[in-house]
Amino acid sequence: MLALISLLVLGLSSVDARRTQGVVQAKESEDQFFVFANFCFDCSTNDVDSKTCFIANTPGVNPDAGTIVYTLKYPSGITPSASYRLVSYSDLDNSWGQVYDVNTGKYLANDCEEREGFGNVKIADLDGVEHDTVIYQGLRPRFWYFALSCCDCDGTEGKTIEGIEFDVHFLNDKTDWKVHQFEFGVDEFSLRGTYIAFFVFYIVYLFVHGWAVKEHYSINGGTVHKFIVIFSGIVMIELISVFLSMMHWITYGQDGIGHQVYFDVGQCLDIFARVLFMALLLFLAEGWTISTITLPSHVKAVIVGSFSFTFVSYAILLIWGFTSRRAERVRPILAQQVLVYIIMAAFIFFACWLMFSSYKSFAGLNPNDESQKSKRNLFLFIGVLYGLWILAVPVVEYVGIVVASSSPWVYQRTLLTFNLSLTLLGFALFTGIIWPSHASKYFGEPTRTASAVSDTDYQRL
Repeated sequence: MLALISLLVLGLSSVDARRTQGVVQAKESEDQFFVFANFCFDCSTNDVDSKTCFIANTPGVNPDAGTIVYTLKYPSGITPSASYRLVSYSDLDNSWGQVYDVNTGKYLANDCEEREGFGNVKIADLDGVEHDTVIYQGLRPRFWYFALSCCDCDGTEGKTIEGIEFDVHFLNDKTDWKVHQFEFGVDEFSLRGTYIAFFVFYIVYLFVHGWAVKEHYSINGGTVHKFIVIFSGIVMIELISVFLSMMHWITYGQDGIGHQVYFDVGQCLDIFARVLFMALLLFLAEGWTISTITLPSHVKAVIVGSFSFTFVSYAILLIWGFTSRRAERVRPILAQQVLVYIIMAAFIFFACWLMFSSYKSFAGLNPNDESQKSKRNLFLFIGVLYGLWILAVPVVEYVGIVVASSSPWVYQRTLLTFNLSLTLLGFALFTGIIWPSHASKYFGEPTRTASAVSDTDYQRL
């Protein structure tokens, strides 16, 4: 408990600004135009207690929305002999929208001067000294894109952006209502606190679930059914996923960089846990452990194959997103969105499959047999509740994509929070299903006074 409190205090302590640093590489400097970062600034507000955005902003009159603090340094021993500029773009159609197509991931403006013409240009000092630029904006939060350009560079020594070192900090306007997260972009607000909260929720839930498993072990003479073991493993995978993501956001809050690989691995584990859980539900809907049906090998193969395909597709989407992550865009390109729709179609298919299998198993049991009434109710519960549970994923994903087209800053945090909530709810309900006091009604487990465990119930797969 002390460790959890310490982690909470650490996670919510004051933070460093979001930070982007590195060296411009040869491939990135081909056009002598390099986008090194994007950041979502909140709109300017009337005062520190107000959440109301200004309709318009006047530099020097209205409060600033945020600040970009940067340090640029040319390679040692080389004297720059060209004009270098720092160019900033808002996400408006007449600014960054004229330079880059977020749907195709390609530049619309190929000429350096043309690209500079759509942004706010200032001379870039390559002296290794810290400088700052203030951002003013109204109406709504906006993503801003920052680039280094040199239109009169030809790639020769002293006339190239290759090798320039950059260290950039972003800072949203400090207001009381955004305490502890003003250094985060608007698209990242609350993510650190969300993952800390869900990590605590999962720790509490794990204790409850662990007690239920211990009771099963005690009741059943030192054995636990394999599907309970599988489900417990799924819960542990999800806990590791939440922990890795939480550590990324906590570290991100401390140094502005975080551990992106932790978050990426955490997302992959989250998908694996959810897909594996859906496969387990489908096995149960087909009658495994609940009825006396022994699943044919081809049914098992179809279930495992279908969900393996879904996980691989999801993994490809995630890895594709990780490897193609660029400062020029903040949402998936059109080709990635198509893959998202295919995966969401698979989720809809699995929801229908689960409902149909549950109904088929439900109808196959005798409604007049008291011993089978609870099992009929279980099939009905799995089919309806978990069918809707699976359907909720593509519905929210689609709504998120639609909303992201006009308000991209809400997409990431809303989708992540929803998925975390939905997953924990699904797991908690399932722990309720297998609760020791009534699991015997569903799965034919013996009572505490039973002297033996049924091989039919505990070894069938």
